[in-house]
Amino acid sequence: ALERLDRNLVRTLLAEYPDGFPNFQLQTRMVEIDMEEGRLGIALQQLAVLIEEQPLHPLAETWKGMSERVEEWLKVEMTTVGCVLPLSGRYQAYGDRVLRGLVMAAQDLRIMVPGAGDIQLIIRDSGGDPDLAVAAVRDLVLDHRVAAIIGPLSRVAAEAAAKEAEKLWVPIITLSQKEGVNEIGGFVFRNFLSNEQQARALVEYAVLGLGYRRFAILYPNDNYGTRLVQLFWDQVDRLGGEIRGVEAYEPSQTDFADQIKKLVGLYYPRPESEIPDQAGESVANNANLAEGSTEPLEEELLPIVDFDAIFIPDGYNQVGLIAPQLAYHDVTGIKLLGTNLWNSPKLVEMAAPYLQNSLFVDGFFTESNLPVTSQFVARYLESFGDKPGYLEAQAYDTMRLLVDGLQRPGVTSRPLLRNALLGIQALSGVAGAASVGPDGEVHKPPFLITIHRRRMEEIQVDFGVLRQRQKSMDFFTEEQRSHVPMKSSVPPETVLSTVNQ
Repeated sequence: ALERLDRNLVRTLLAEYPDGFPNFQLQTRMVEIDMEEGRLGIALQQLAVLIEEQPLHPLAETWKGMSERVEEWLKVEMTTVGCVLPLSGRYQAYGDRVLRGLVMAAQDLRIMVPGAGDIQLIIRDSGGDPDLAVAAVRDLVLDHRVAAIIGPLSRVAAEAAAKEAEKLWVPIITLSQKEGVNEIGGFVFRNFLSNEQQARALVEYAVLGLGYRRFAILYPNDNYGTRLVQLFWDQVDRLGGEIRGVEAYEPSQTDFADQIKKLVGLYYPRPESEIPDQAGESVANNANLAEGSTEPLEEELLPIVDFDAIFIPDGYNQVGLIAPQLAYHDVTGIKLLGTNLWNSPKLVEMAAPYLQNSLFVDGFFTESNLPVTSQFVARYLESFGDKPGYLEAQAYDTMRLLVDGLQRPGVTSRPLLRNALLGIQALSGVAGAASVGPDGEVHKPPFLITIHRRRMEEIQVDFGVLRQRQKSMDFFTEEQRSHVPMKSSVPPETVLSTVNQ
């Protein structure tokens, strides 16, 4: 358990054990701490002393290996960045998009950032293969002595490359959907919109911005759908909201009548006391109800819509089918919520009239009015002839993030670069302001997008303002909180975003 000891505790223990066991083990741990913190010169000196004074000690070979590693690290080229991308194989199209974003970022940064003109990119093709990704990492680190690595993309390649980078103590910023890859080690980072970030943004805006408290969920019965349900539900619970109904459907399903009816009380018979007066004689004469039948009822009752919004974590194809069916069953006057899978012009073509004022999130919005984003889109369009997407924007911002770390004073080694990256907060980017968490996860406020008439539009929101509103609510008891109006007199859509600028 020595690897868990910090510098102060090691010093204390060394004073208690000046000779014999575990003195040399503690000295070794102190060298490891120096290496972790980037104090490579001091670490090398201490290792030289240990090897010279204790050449026959059982730890001597360990010290020699550590010394060789430090000497390799000291040879790093701090202006060289490696990239591991799938430039062939089934993921080539994605790799090409990322490469465009990286190249454009390097060109822009050489002009915009003093001293960034010396930054060089070395590209390696992984083909989406984990073994090739590992070989590429070793080549970049051992032969080209890069300061850091960007990529890979696919889950298996990213995990394999991250493990190798951690062994070699080189910072690697993966662009993978695989959540938790950054937990492999202290040198592993991840810059990709997570499902948790999406769920949090949706619920915070709905609860703290719009004042919604009651939600329903209609989701595909697959891994993605069940995972998003869990995350969304957790966020609703965190903010004191309530889930009023949950219904699953098969991913291949096209008729959602049963699920919709179950959400609004139209599927099973209701007791007479719960039947609205507006249902009229059609209810009184309903033979099924009189006989206590469990068969689905015909559409004679009014729906009980006891929720403010429905969360539908599915792709645009299914959402385009579900939205009109909700309207057909008179489930109207509520907001539909979704994830980045909604972000397609085809959704507007399929069901725009039924998705007015709906809300979904994504990590990038091409039509954003934010100056830094719109300028990036215009430059990219001029350079490549089409508009950038999420991958291009993430690649661009990842390069920007890395250069910011490299440009910080005193960053002369990979461990120091790792520490510099961990200190980045609210760095402006084309896909939002980036902050790096202590676990290496890059956090950005997602773009909130709505559908107005026949086009998608951005809702600019300052999540800092919304979260401050949450803190003010925390002073109330649960009973008091239920009576406090949460809707702001100023529509959240008008709150200028200071986070994304």
